[in-house]
Amino acid sequence: MRSAYKFRIYPNQKQVAELEDTLEICRNLWDTALADRKAAWEKRGETRSYPSFRTNGLISKHFPS
Repeated sequence: MRSAYKFRIYPNQKQVAELEDTLEICRNLWDTALADRKAAWEKRGETRSYPSFRTNGLISKHFPS
């Protein structure tokens, strides 16, 4: 039997700001990757996957580390 756990967090203001920044980066990366996949399909009829985003520099653009 599977069980689920719920946790409530109470972040301080600094943590809230960091969480919002992280989620914004993730949302932008997802939207960019989705737009890239859609364009590749519409223009060339090809599918894209995660490894192709890494080789195209899409991830390094959002995560310059």
